[in-house]
Amino acid sequence: IDIGESQSSVALLKGSQVLYSHTTPFSFGIIIQTIMDHLEISYVEASKIIHDYSLTTQEGLEESLREIVEQTFEHFFDSLQESVDYYLEKTKKKIDTIFLTGGGSQKADIRDIIENHYQLKVEVVNPFRNIELFQKSSDMLSEEKNETIIHIAPLMATAVGLALRGVA
Repeated sequence: IDIGESQSSVALLKGSQVLYSHTTPFSFGIIIQTIMDHLEISYVEASKIIHDYSLTTQEGLEESLREIVEQTFEHFFDSLQESVDYYLEKTKKKIDTIFLTGGGSQKADIRDIIENHYQLKVEVVNPFRNIELFQKSSDMLSEEKNETIIHIAPLMATAVGLALRGVA
């Protein structure tokens, strides 16, 4: 599941073969814009609110805004469920793992929420996991730069995948 700024995409795979894909208009951009409009604040401020808001504890937003955000997430989960149901109906195969990519995968509790909802293992993708980034130990990055790479890794999944296939 690629949870993006302007849309989200679901791709159901067997190995490296795409068996089904679906794009939904749900995005963190929609939620951020709603918060911006409702509170009359900047994009950066609204972004911080949504990334700090806990869907699990429902803390961090005023009541009226919380309802809007939760309805948007519910729509997202409904869309995901439709994709999962369609896949299961057509293939009669089970889903083992959900992989998250995109900026939305950085949401504090999104991994746990999806894992609990589907009762499946959920991983945030790190496309650099099996890539040697440095030729020698003297090329190693500082701890701060390593943290930055870990933070942006889910955003880079598509680019790294295309580069490894020789497309980019």
